[in-house]
Amino acid sequence: MLAALGLVPLGVKFSPAGYLARHQQLCGEIVARFTTLQQAAPPARAIRVKADIYEAVEQFRQLSSAFSQQPTVWDGERRAKQLDEHLVRHQIRRAGLSRITTTDCATLASWGFTTALDVKQQNVRVVPGIGPIKSANLHTWLHELERSFSYRSAWTTVDHHQVRTRQSEILIKQQGMEERIKKSLSAFQGLALEIDRWKRSVDSELTALFAQLAQNEADIRSLALPVPPRPPLNAIPAPTLASFQPPATGSGQITRATAQVVCPRCQGPMVRRLARRGPGNGRAFWGCGRYPACNGTRPI
Repeated sequence: MLAALGLVPLGVKFSPAGYLARHQQLCGEIVARFTTLQQAAPPARAIRVKADIYEAVEQFRQLSSAFSQQPTVWDGERRAKQLDEHLVRHQIRRAGLSRITTTDCATLASWGFTTALDVKQQNVRVVPGIGPIKSANLHTWLHELERSFSYRSAWTTVDHHQVRTRQSEILIKQQGMEERIKKSLSAFQGLALEIDRWKRSVDSELTALFAQLAQNEADIRSLALPVPPRPPLNAIPAPTLASFQPPATGSGQITRATAQVVCPRCQGPMVRRLARRGPGNGRAFWGCGRYPACNGTRPI
């Protein structure tokens, strides 16, 4: 406006390029401030808290299911342990297997294969001199031993105690999950009030920038110059609930193992997971496919 009123101080020069550059600078500051305000807006935080509530409720339900599954899981572990004890008592060198020579037994032992359990848990084909025929003979022997296994199904007081202990641990986890849900609900209610205040608020910095821009545009018009267009202020889409939730493949990005990995606790199939929290955050590991009923893990 100083240029239009002829109030330019002595020694100060106003060039059209300077006004246009200032216009561009103010537009950039307005866009940056607008973006910052949207990114810090309470609706995004409210959606994040809502997603946390949903996740906690789902984990609470899974723990309830795990509580009722503990007897079945423990029985499966008992059976797997008894089977392993049965297999470890049968040594390869005493099996009298066809085509398995004394030299083969010595070579197998040097590679850590001495019992039927070793044949079950490891790939016997890595041993030099053990081709497909000898490997097939070893696995046929293994399957015969597995078929002859007799499970002692009667539970002892120790078995009942172990199941009760695990169920007590699950109840403790549920109590912690319940507290997490209560806190998240309280936070969500607080954010609802914050959103209401935010909708009625006026940002003083953004208001000042628009006032400066209006003054700059008036100065540009006073110089008979075309006023550059203002940049569009497009609202950033609000984050969806799904953006804060685990992938559909399961908790912690679960993918099925290409080759079956056996759980060390219940002998069930394992799945590949990514840790989502803790010191191993972001690292892959094998987790039991029966989680949370069984929390067996293996490193990758």
